Amino acid sequence: MAVPFVYDPLAQALTRMQNLLAAEQAITGNGATGVTGQQSYSAAGRSAVRAQLAEIHKEIARLEKRIAQLQARAARGGMRVRGAVPL
Repeated sequence: MAVPFVYDPLAQALTRMQNLLAAEQAITGNGATGVTGQQSYSAAGRSAVRAQLAEIHKEIARLEKRIAQLQARAARGGMRVRGAVPL
């Protein structure tokens, strides 16, 4: 039997935050290996950028705010609806 899909924005935001923190750790090399990750490289006259650390930091800051909002909403008992007209 298929499990019904339940939209949970807080769980999705927390998962995204974990992924971003793992990406940041991979780039900066602050892991158990102690190897510093590269953000860009060049070979045979071509260059490529693997990751933008500044963009990852911006997204982490944005997600921290969003997670705080979602946690506050959950503490209030959910989303409030105002001015809705029942059908």
